[in-house]
Amino acid sequence: MALSFLEELLHSGDDEQYLGALMCIGNTREVQDRLFPAIETYKRVLEMQTANLGSNHLDPLMSVRRFASLFYRASRYQDALTWENKAVSGFGKLGIDGEVEGCKSLDYLSCVYLPLGRFQDATKVQKKAVEGFEKVLGTQHPSTWKATLDLADIYRAMERKEDAVRLYEKTLKGYEA
Repeated sequence: MALSFLEELLHSGDDEQYLGALMCIGNTREVQDRLFPAIETYKRVLEMQTANLGSNHLDPLMSVRRFASLFYRASRYQDALTWENKAVSGFGKLGIDGEVEGCKSLDYLSCVYLPLGRFQDATKVQKKAVEGFEKVLGTQHPSTWKATLDLADIYRAMERKEDAVRLYEKTLKGYEA
């Protein structure tokens, strides 16, 4: 019933309501784990955002990153990699306005590399994410700690236990401070 109402809003002629309705429909499909219908809905969202704001704006880039997440959840890792690389590149073009989101995208990108068995790439990208968060948010920020934990997890998966423990301890000290 709610989805029917939202679909009616699509025909309202108001771009803002239309976009809002599309977002709600996409979110609903995503929550229902209907990932491919959600992707199709979000493609329409991205088209509108890009037409209205241009491709070098936070909103369409957040949608690009959402595609990566949905493809990752659907175990379509190569597609997730393509979309996450687009997000990283786009946020990089925003300069200071995209620094935090760019670091988040690097963090997500490292996660995409793991099921592809690309541990060296994951490590390289995750180190960049940690360094970026440290630079932009500081060493005592929760996002920096999360990225550091993710790097420790990668090291653990690679059997680099000493490196992993060192980073786990570093992060633990941050949380305890």
